[in-house]
Amino acid sequence: MTDGDTGPSLGDIASAAGLAVALVTAWLYAAGWTYAYVYFQNFHIPLLMLDIPVEHMLSYGGLVVIKAPWSAVVILLLLLAALLALVRFAARLGRFGTSAVLVGLVLLLFGLAHLGGRKAAGADVATMRQTDYAAYPRVRLGWTGTDMPPVAVMSDVLKTDCGRLLAVSKERLFLIRPVRDAPQLDLHTIVVTSAKAHAMLVHADDHSCW
Repeated sequence: MTDGDTGPSLGDIASAAGLAVALVTAWLYAAGWTYAYVYFQNFHIPLLMLDIPVEHMLSYGGLVVIKAPWSAVVILLLLLAALLALVRFAARLGRFGTSAVLVGLVLLLFGLAHLGGRKAAGADVATMRQTDYAAYPRVRLGWTGTDMPPVAVMSDVLKTDCGRLLAVSKERLFLIRPVRDAPQLDLHTIVVTSAKAHAMLVHADDHSCW
């Protein structure tokens, strides 16, 4: 290396790598948050009630990528091409122009994260409906105490094993009551305090009740 060589230093490379990791992590979180928001919105559950850990949001973001791998590859190649072009023409664009292009690329990336999350969630909800919610087990709850919820609220999920365990948070169980051969039925979500459910029977049959 000559004295006039102005190549990147180890510190520059480490900074660039750290920035890239931070950007990828933020992108995965944005895609995962959108996926979770849209998915559970179909069951009328706000995310604040679910207490989803950050690492699960990142996993949902990875799921968004896995569901559209070729789109992810094309977007990555286009992004790399745009960055190479930006590096090449940075002198002409100047500091302000380069910064503006970078901001535009970041906004575009997060817009794609939002779009990908929405599409993946919509596709998964449609799959759940078409497969009779096979991914969610049929359960029957045993109840603590005598203050049973009214039938108007709980449907028949306390008397039968027709309820489906949709999600679990630290303090709540979220159940749905689908009806066989009615995939397009808009389902209510039953929220049960987990402290009250002292036992749960998981049914071996994954078909919905009539």
